[in-house]
Amino acid sequence: MVQLKNYINEIIGIHCEVKPLSKAILSQLPIYLRNAYQWHELLIHNQQFIIAYAETDDEFTIAAIDTQLANIEERLNQPIILCVDEIEAYNRKRLIEKKRAFIIPFKQLYIPYLFIDFTEYRYQTKGRTAQTLQPFAQVLVIAHLLNTNDRYSIEDIAFKEIANQFQINTINISRAVENLVELDLIEIEQHGRYKRFHFKWDKKTLWEKGLKDNLLINPVSKHYFVEYNFDWNLPLLKAGDTALTEYTNMNPSDQIAFAVDNQTFNLIKKNNKPDTFNEFGGSYMFQIWKYDPNFINRISQSALDNVDPISLFLTYKDDHDERVQMELEHLINKFIW
Repeated sequence: MVQLKNYINEIIGIHCEVKPLSKAILSQLPIYLRNAYQWHELLIHNQQFIIAYAETDDEFTIAAIDTQLANIEERLNQPIILCVDEIEAYNRKRLIEKKRAFIIPFKQLYIPYLFIDFTEYRYQTKGRTAQTLQPFAQVLVIAHLLNTNDRYSIEDIAFKEIANQFQINTINISRAVENLVELDLIEIEQHGRYKRFHFKWDKKTLWEKGLKDNLLINPVSKHYFVEYNFDWNLPLLKAGDTALTEYTNMNPSDQIAFAVDNQTFNLIKKNNKPDTFNEFGGSYMFQIWKYDPNFINRISQSALDNVDPISLFLTYKDDHDERVQMELEHLINKFIW
């Protein structure tokens, strides 16, 4: 709640206080509602409010929440402000229509009791501002391109279903979808309470557009090396020349490369001596990726121990070796078309 306090102070320029709701007031709430929200007191300009913090996903039901909070307001005779970290634009609109006060820290603050409606600038601007794909937005594009036999689907299904397939939070899906819309790669449709999307372009056009417009990013952020092999205690995916050798006819490299995300690499360092890794060279290379290299294998249920071929291709984005480029062309022709 420190972030919430800082946001309110910053956005309206009025000092406020946020603290946990007193036990005396909390005891007046029905048990099921005590556990459904995190409850806090908010004091703004000598006016007291109660904050109900809720976690949200695609099943966020405005009508139910508004009814619950209205009942609490009547019981306690105090105004309730809903606080959420992320919420879809259409749900924000419904909250405003119901005049339900809400705060999305660092994005929007709507408190009709105080005649306040501040929206973060980025929700007011139109037109394209993003220049490249965000990491997980790129994962969605890659998953779509590699889905050649309809083994899975990310189009025309609820965001929550996509999140379940990748085993991540729906908020990550919403942010990625926002990025894809801004880059004019998908269209959104409303199906009842749920939003769904589909790509605007056929796969070949989508791939060529991604390359031509420089939308696709190199997933590698850093490289670390270690000289000797030890027990990583984790199933690691081969990357770099090691993976390219297995996908194509390229001769094997003396160096073995793996791909990991930051979280996995920190775990490896924790289980071993951190000073054994360096940024200069060694027999084993760790590529630190901007997204989990296991995402595509997870959704496709692949048993391969290599990174997916498109991500692999993009790790060579700035490599101009003719031999490598020839093998990369074969790689794409084999796995996409």
